[in-house]
Amino acid sequence: MQGETAAAERALSEGETLLRAADDGVELPKLLCSRARIDLTMGRHDAALASLAQAQQHATAFGVGCDSELGREIENLRREVAADARRPRAVADG
Repeated sequence: MQGETAAAERALSEGETLLRAADDGVELPKLLCSRARIDLTMGRHDAALASLAQAQQHATAFGVGCDSELGREIENLRREVAADARRPRAVADG
């Protein structure tokens, strides 16, 4: 599973580079949402929050409305990130 996750993260990074170069205002936010979901799955809340913020920023810059499919996806992700923030975290023994 860890190898699959690493491969997925590499593919997302490559895709992100291409979409940023193309200045793609719709597909880039979708990819950033996917990255945020992987980050949540891996327990990286701050990284998920950063990807969500970038997705929102790009979607807004390109006039993507909150009533669009992408707008709803971002809103759903915002809820997932908020729910993740409320989950209790394991405390490592020091």
